[in-house]
Amino acid sequence: MGRCWIGMLGLLWVGTATAQQPVTSPEFFNVKTTAVVEPTAPSTLLPAPATGPTSYGWPQPAVPMLPPTAMEVPPSGFSALPPGGPYLLDTEGKIPLPGSLEENLNAEAAARRSFRYCTWNDRRITMFPSTLLWTPPLADKRAARLGTTVTQLDRYGKEYTLDSSIGTTVGLLRVDTPGHDVAYQFDFFAVAHLRTTPQDLIVADYRFGIPLTWNWGDWHGRLAYERTQSHLGDDYLRLTGLPPEPKFVRNEVVFGVDRQMDGLRVYGTVSYAFSQQGMPDPNKKLRFDGGFEYVVPGATGFGGTPFVAGHVDAREATGYNPNYVGQVGWLWRNPFQRLANLRVYLEYVEGRSQFGQFQYDREKFAGVGIAGDF
Repeated sequence: MGRCWIGMLGLLWVGTATAQQPVTSPEFFNVKTTAVVEPTAPSTLLPAPATGPTSYGWPQPAVPMLPPTAMEVPPSGFSALPPGGPYLLDTEGKIPLPGSLEENLNAEAAARRSFRYCTWNDRRITMFPSTLLWTPPLADKRAARLGTTVTQLDRYGKEYTLDSSIGTTVGLLRVDTPGHDVAYQFDFFAVAHLRTTPQDLIVADYRFGIPLTWNWGDWHGRLAYERTQSHLGDDYLRLTGLPPEPKFVRNEVVFGVDRQMDGLRVYGTVSYAFSQQGMPDPNKKLRFDGGFEYVVPGATGFGGTPFVAGHVDAREATGYNPNYVGQVGWLWRNPFQRLANLRVYLEYVEGRSQFGQFQYDREKFAGVGIAGDF
């Protein structure tokens, strides 16, 4: 049981060691010296052992005893740390100042301990894990994200359209074991995909799902129930004079696998609709998706890094004719922090529409977008 309370640096990452989920090391914090200490009186510090490994596996230099100064204060009351440590010191080996990065990391670790439960054989159950085992593919137009793309598509009598997404994926529960590169996680996602002109709503696809995801080394998997429901916009119906289309609904089981290889990700999924409405032939239930993306692994910093991504899908309902999405752009990302990613990109789309009400319509357009893949 004691091994469940791992060191501070280990707690900053609850996943496993892969290119997508690298091991957190002291170098990540860019600190001169760190130490593991128990809370003490405001003006006293304990030196770290001169030799030997720390609780998180890296040998650490000794931190000299420092004289008390006016700047040596305990963590603030806002993020007071309970007994139990260990805690991260600042770059001078002192107890962090209130509001500093180190103090915020300490407070985060202390809070996250309260959402972790340890069972037999040191297995850990973590509620609200701070990362995802399966991240949304960058060029998958159905994936949950927050972003918008300005396109040159003008088939609705306007000079351009906006394809926007409003949604996210939330990690609910993770199970893993220290020292083993295997983890399992339940997530929940919800997203609204919208197509609009500058004045009108054309169509909206509403999606949600409950995925079970896992990783084993560089391999990741996903098994999910997903529901998609598509509606034409009232403004579009009024302007075109068309009658309301039959409601499009698809309930499906989705299975996917990917492989991470030094920044290159290759993935594939298969979807089976066990229930659907608004289809001319409801017996055509399969869809296959696949793609790749390349992003320099690790935290990008202020400078960011280029990325390239491609996605293809083939649907039984349209004779398995492939539909393509290609993207190239610039990305900022901190893989150690949830919701810390942003990208701008150029996009090219060709094939059947992603929207359920227009699934048989052919489209070809280019666009420029901004998105956070949460």
